[in-house]
Amino acid sequence: MVNCRDELFEEMFANMSRMKRLMASCLRSEGKEQLPPSQTEVLLLVGQEQPVPLKQLAERMRLTPGAISQLVEGVERLGLIKRELSQQDRRVVNITCTNSGKRKVAAVRHMHRELMLDIVEALDNTELEAMVRMQQKMVAHMQAKYHPKN
Repeated sequence: MVNCRDELFEEMFANMSRMKRLMASCLRSEGKEQLPPSQTEVLLLVGQEQPVPLKQLAERMRLTPGAISQLVEGVERLGLIKRELSQQDRRVVNITCTNSGKRKVAAVRHMHRELMLDIVEALDNTELEAMVRMQQKMVAHMQAKYHPKN
């Protein structure tokens, strides 16, 4: 059973890697993904919950303060986000989306939704429901194991 499970794990990992490459390729080939993945992640996180303290953004992305500052600076240069001092605590730097950033967030979310709809088109409702249940189970397991406080 261990060999079978190991083989299934290797196949699952390979499939996930192929899917990630295919998704990136699809977005690039259609000229839709213009930001690097890390900048897109910053923009989506900020767009999801504004304002986001820079320190919290670093924690959520598991980056050092220096790395997150450099990453934010790149997205800020594109005019998609801006830094602002917190009104409550002047030591805190908050990140918010500009109007251009909000439009980009909406466009990226739309692209990702369209791509996911294409991906799951091959599945019937029963398979899709099973996939969602499996994802929920894996997320719950990882949450309990690595982030039990959240």
